[in-house]
Amino acid sequence: MHLTDAVAERLRVALADAAGPVVGVRPVTDTVKQVDADGFVRGTVDREGLRTPVAVALPAGTPAAGDFDTCLREALSSTPVLVELPDS
Repeated sequence: MHLTDAVAERLRVALADAAGPVVGVRPVTDTVKQVDADGFVRGTVDREGLRTPVAVALPAGTPAAGDFDTCLREALSSTPVLVELPDS
């Protein structure tokens, strides 16, 4: 994901109001299948409430640095604020 000025501003505003980390999310658009223990497809998951993380903003002083996965793990170690981001 390209971090546009608009997305960065949205995360910055949310972070200023949040008590902890902020995770920018978008709706899941891929088809998600439910698979049983034997590997057989048993159905299609309703994506209505599913989101995928695409950006993370951590409060100043958070001892997390590095790649997206490291920052996401740090954010999810508490209760992050989720911010819906535009598709572009």
